[in-house]
Amino acid sequence: YHTKLWWQVVTFMDPGKYLMTLLAVWWRVSMAESAFEARGASSGMAVLFWLELGPILTKVYLIATGHRADYLFIAPLYDYSYRAVAFLVAAVLSWWRLSSILRTLHSTKMSSAKRYLAAEVSWADFVLRRVRRSLVIVCVVGSISASIDLFIVFRSHQVGTWGHSWVFVFDIPTNLYIIVDFLTLLDTVGFFNIKAPSMKMSQSSSVAHPESEEFEAERSSLWMETVHSLAGRFMEAGELLKFYAELPESMPWYDPRRHTTNDIVRAAIIPLSHRAGRGWAFANLPERSDAGGLLPERMVTHDWRNLFLHLVAAILADALGKDEYGAIASKLCLEGGPEVVRQQLEETGATHRRYWICAFCVNQHLGICAGFSPPPPADTPEFRRWEANRRDSVSGDLHTCCRCIEPKFFLDAPDECEMNKFDDMMALLSHEAPDFRQLIAIDRHFDVFTRVWCVAELVQAHR
Repeated sequence: YHTKLWWQVVTFMDPGKYLMTLLAVWWRVSMAESAFEARGASSGMAVLFWLELGPILTKVYLIATGHRADYLFIAPLYDYSYRAVAFLVAAVLSWWRLSSILRTLHSTKMSSAKRYLAAEVSWADFVLRRVRRSLVIVCVVGSISASIDLFIVFRSHQVGTWGHSWVFVFDIPTNLYIIVDFLTLLDTVGFFNIKAPSMKMSQSSSVAHPESEEFEAERSSLWMETVHSLAGRFMEAGELLKFYAELPESMPWYDPRRHTTNDIVRAAIIPLSHRAGRGWAFANLPERSDAGGLLPERMVTHDWRNLFLHLVAAILADALGKDEYGAIASKLCLEGGPEVVRQQLEETGATHRRYWICAFCVNQHLGICAGFSPPPPADTPEFRRWEANRRDSVSGDLHTCCRCIEPKFFLDAPDECEMNKFDDMMALLSHEAPDFRQLIAIDRHFDVFTRVWCVAELVQAHR
């Protein structure tokens, strides 16, 4: 009785291993599709997953009705036949879908953006091929394992008894499959990539001169025109302090201890740079005096999630020759504090120190002003961050979208886009602006080091 009961339990739970594998294949393909904003094969995977419930329900019925003979032959026959076919279909779906993503990946328009996309395309290609290989191998082995089990069921039915030898043979394909599944999982996460990518930058990776033929070979004239336009914008330390001091006039609910740079961009910089249906970079407004060919002296790397107060304090502290901005931030929060800091700037001759700050120097009306990026999957950290960025940090209200007539340029228009040229602009300024330096405004939580754009600026500055 106990042997019979144990056999029923084991054969009932056996599909669980394969069910979890189909779920894992489904999940990995869905994850790849989500990463590349593609859809297709995951729905087919879902069908395969739910159809696996058929053999399980069949076994439940046969156990409940006491049909032991049918249970030992018909249920396994149905189970392994389905499994052999299901895994082959899963292999084909995995290969087809990941291959289609790879083809789309390599058809990406690079042109002038080649420098930015080539490395990402190469890495994505490497990872996708590894995932595709692992999924196809585990699915094919799963199908072979099920086919062997199916043969054993037929053979044992002909002999008329399972016997200990058949039970032993029956375990071989299952154990082989478990081993292969484990090894392919290690392959998927990159365990077998013994050689780690080198993080050391060689001397040969130094940036070519921005005016050289080598530098401009991959870039259109429109791309270089945009680079030069960006490089000619800046905010002086005195102008930034004046903007901060007058901020309550355009944003009466401003709270320096709670509002972030993102809030200021949405609620102040974008509205103040919108004139008669047209949009400008705040640092390039028509009424600002002619820069006279001057270039920025500092490139500011910062996180928009940081308090705007701390960004301003960090820049003013740099202008005053200080390494920390805590004292300046405290002073700016006091009544009359901005005036005290203004006097310090004048006394040290730092009022006209020029800073390149993306929030002010990028024309937000050519990009983000009219809305927000597509929402990430719900109930994820990315979605919560996306939702927080859409709302005022104090009131919780949705930020107002701009209705200017300016066209929007993102990575699908790489030459006109102003958000993909920071490294070229930094290379240009490093050659053209004397004593050009990078200023890193580090926030309280060190989030600046988790932002890809910020890290990219650090890498470019190192080069």
